[in-house]
Amino acid sequence: MELSKHIGFQVENDISLWETVVRAKAIFTLLVLAGYLFFYHFISIFCSMIHYAFPETSDEIKRIFASSFWNLCIYCLTLNDFQFKVSGDELDPDSAILLSNHLSLADHFVMAYLANYSIKKTNSTNLENRIRLPRINFFSWFTIWRLPTLRIFFNMAKCDENWELDESILEVVFSEVLHSKTPEWLVLFPEVNILTEGNLLLQKQQSERLCLPVLNNLLYPRFSGIFNVVTAINKKNSFKFTKIYDITILYQREGCVENIFRAPTLVETFASSSSPITVHIIVKARFLSRLPSKRAKLERYIEHAWIDKDKQLAQLKEKQTFEIQNSQATKNCNSPLYSAI
Repeated sequence: MELSKHIGFQVENDISLWETVVRAKAIFTLLVLAGYLFFYHFISIFCSMIHYAFPETSDEIKRIFASSFWNLCIYCLTLNDFQFKVSGDELDPDSAILLSNHLSLADHFVMAYLANYSIKKTNSTNLENRIRLPRINFFSWFTIWRLPTLRIFFNMAKCDENWELDESILEVVFSEVLHSKTPEWLVLFPEVNILTEGNLLLQKQQSERLCLPVLNNLLYPRFSGIFNVVTAINKKNSFKFTKIYDITILYQREGCVENIFRAPTLVETFASSSSPITVHIIVKARFLSRLPSKRAKLERYIEHAWIDKDKQLAQLKEKQTFEIQNSQATKNCNSPLYSAI
């Protein structure tokens, strides 16, 4: 039920004919993307068959088709007035770990956009860009995945939010990423669940009872996934991953005063709208070597990072609200009626 709400299949109020047409267009786009995923899985099976004979070729084919899917998604977003504003530290296309808050299913497209953004400032050729473009690996629900599959939804249905991989199988799960010769991004959403008003209210009650920090714009992070990643890298003594990026996402609906910062559903993401959506993305870069390896210290480190992120989101919301109010006041002052008075 909650997943269908995040996708946008549920409609709470009556909608106009135009909104019905827009929703139909968005659902058609989702069906096209689903068709691409279906086609990709046939390509993936073919690549698995030739992997032992041509390992590099099979990996490159899967890489090209996976990045093409995300590029297609980003192209559809730009057609629907979806705008991205990136600020903070520089993003490198080298292998890294990305930790982000989780507001919408559209967060996955934001990560794909950042991968392309990381190579925009280079003067490389198209071929070099394709080689340097980091491959996005989402680590969630017991698995690393690059494109959505039914297995993700199956794992999601049978597991709780505190899932954790056994240390004995970490090397198997992370083997391909750690041994890859090309840049890899490991993306985690430590909150696991998508932020909703209901989840936030329940969290505040639990935080007061358990004496945890009260977060107003985020869900309290789960530490098991991050600990799995840090343990796997340290266990392998891998020098492939040297940086960790703390990503903060905020969605803003332009021309909309009510629910201005409400994150879009998947259908809204691909729907043409009279109020375009702007994604504010703040990047903080840190060296992975500064992350504690012991679990208790790592949990405190992430908790403090999430407290800072919560304050950062509150400041960003206050700033954007002030700018909108100031812009509206300026428009009112320049109106013919105000001038006549």
